Amino acid sequence: MGQEIERKFLLLKPIPQSVFGRVSAVRVCSIWQGYLPVTVGELRIRSAVFKNYPDLDTCTLTSKNGEGLIREEMEVKIPRAIFDQMEPLVRDSFLKKKRYSVPFGKYLLELDKYQDALGGLYIMECEFSSVEDAKEFVLPVWAASAVDITEDNKFKNKNLARKNITTELLLGRKY
Repeated sequence: MGQEIERKFLLLKPIPQSVFGRVSAVRVCSIWQGYLPVTVGELRIRSAVFKNYPDLDTCTLTSKNGEGLIREEMEVKIPRAIFDQMEPLVRDSFLKKKRYSVPFGKYLLELDKYQDALGGLYIMECEFSSVEDAKEFVLPVWAASAVDITEDNKFKNKNLARKNITTELLLGRKY
């Protein structure tokens, strides 16, 4: 199993259009992911469909264990037919989001704009090659007001995917 070193930030304002810069540098994909019932960690299926990059479209099965900055992760590609067979198993625990992958210096920022009941929720993720790199990371100016939610389990996608969670309930206010 590999290791994922990742920080997550709650963006308190919608993502400014200026962030996207040159359209060719930004990849956009629609993500549908659901969580299988497990007692430890999380087990997820995901479909990622890329705008303007159909060769990148993928379905994956991912296992994650641990909490916070460093987690164990194993991800394998699965055929679309397998994803379609598993999809009914996660109908009570899924979410949809649009992901914008934006280059920022030596990093790739993944800006997630959640949909449906979680509409108005914006979370930025960034993966790192080391813990030191993660600790030294400085937010871009346009995200200076973001809140680090790396250690806050209520913002784990597994928990966001549960039914009856809305942006208003999560944040205590409308976005």
